[in-house]
Amino acid sequence: MALGIEERLSDHLSQFETLPFLFVGSGLSKRYIGSESWELLLTKFSDRLQKQFSYYRSSAKGDLAVAGKLLAKDYHEYWFHNSDEHKIKSYEPELTEESSPLKIDISEYLLERSNEIKQDETLLKELDLLKRANVDGIITTNWDILLEELFQDYVTFIGQDELLNSTPQMIGEIYNIHGSCRSPNSIVLTSDDYDKFSKKNPYLIAKLLTIFIEHPVIFMGYSLQDDNIRNILNDVIACLSEENIKRMEKQLIFVEWDEENKGDAIYNDYSTYGGNTIPITVFRTDDFSAIFRALCSIERKIPTKILRVFKEQLYEIVKTNDPTDKINVCIDINNEEDLRDIRFVVGFGECTNVSGEGTNVSGEGTNVSKVGYLSIKVKHLIRDLIFDDLKCDPKEIIQSTWPNLAKSSGKYIPLFKYLREGGFITDDGILDGDLPPKVISTALKIASDEKYFDIRGYDQKRKDIREAHLSLPELFELYDTGVILYYIFLMNPEDIRTHDLYDYLHNYYEYYELEEVGPRRSFFRKLACLYDWLEYGNFEKITVAE
Repeated sequence: MALGIEERLSDHLSQFETLPFLFVGSGLSKRYIGSESWELLLTKFSDRLQKQFSYYRSSAKGDLAVAGKLLAKDYHEYWFHNSDEHKIKSYEPELTEESSPLKIDISEYLLERSNEIKQDETLLKELDLLKRANVDGIITTNWDILLEELFQDYVTFIGQDELLNSTPQMIGEIYNIHGSCRSPNSIVLTSDDYDKFSKKNPYLIAKLLTIFIEHPVIFMGYSLQDDNIRNILNDVIACLSEENIKRMEKQLIFVEWDEENKGDAIYNDYSTYGGNTIPITVFRTDDFSAIFRALCSIERKIPTKILRVFKEQLYEIVKTNDPTDKINVCIDINNEEDLRDIRFVVGFGECTNVSGEGTNVSGEGTNVSKVGYLSIKVKHLIRDLIFDDLKCDPKEIIQSTWPNLAKSSGKYIPLFKYLREGGFITDDGILDGDLPPKVISTALKIASDEKYFDIRGYDQKRKDIREAHLSLPELFELYDTGVILYYIFLMNPEDIRTHDLYDYLHNYYEYYELEEVGPRRSFFRKLACLYDWLEYGNFEKITVAE
């Protein structure tokens, strides 16, 4: 019996010693969040000016980057005449270029689109498979945040500058090489942006070259004729010998969407870019779930996130002249006799003497050892905030767990429940006791920044909800359940009754947290932290004891 796409891709990938990288284009975002292509996105925003995009495209002689520059020029004047003072002031630090207003509004739009995954059972199953895929990293020219919401443990690098000025470990990372809507001015949109991109492109290619040589690279969401891919591949191939180019025949894998129902197929193809002939392997299918299942089937015994941090730490040990705080040596490394029979044992984590059974943080009856506090994750604290079943020492959470999580898990981590229960904050909002600096700075930030739990966009909807002083039950009467998760952040904080918010978190916990339905899970986590502040914090002012 002939093997299907899943089995054949699994077999194909099994011949490589390294895990694949994904190279993701706009087709994937269009499929799952309905975002537009570059041209359609520019068309959408030219409509706001009540001008046909064909005017800009024809003025640019069909060059979309030039058309983007012309549109940005007109949009600059439109934006300043039609934006309220609050919006202009909030974006003032980012208004550095003529194209900034257009990029800001595109970014707001894409942030909103990124949180509106199509509620189609087939697509949701595909996304669930994708986020469990075992890949070493992702390269993308997309501007939305779908991928970083799916791969939340991965470290994200935005734009060329961030990638070039950092030390990527080539594992557990996402490279937004054309920028991201999280940083509007990073977006490569206009001809000026492409000129800057081209000047730095040799340095980017140097960074990416190792990936193309050592890993299979799977292209998804692109056409084989996409200029972005053609240019990048041409620059990569130009750096390689004929022998290495031939080796890459099996490493460059294009997933071709079968629009015409020709049937699943695997074939070799050759594309000529800039005079270079590049061999590729094409997997044609109309079933992305088969591709994602193949990626899930690749075995990795150590989680990607742990491997990346370990590699980063190992790099620091090699780079640092005196890494005494990061390495313990159990033999005399100056003794040649010892070195001849050396065997390496890698231990990852704090250097602590441990005895007894391992850590259990699974729920009822939990008994967390002192060392185990470093293994608690944000999801455990979210559950404990709602169900109070972790049975942990709040002092250890504040002094050990929380600072450890703050290094790698973003800014939304439950805090005030444990400050209260650990006796670290008084009823008057005075922080006291042996508190890590990051805990103190975050508590002060939340108390002083009224936009800490805000979300961008939804300006008119925010105004409607706040002027009506809607409560949470009233939101449920007016709006669908799917948007309530976002609209709660638009409410006046004083209109949110904590028992209503608790009921919402309790009732929808399994849907958002356990089933991990797409990017909404991160908004649920943020909402839980809002509850943590309103229920256990919400002081008029927080100060630090002298």
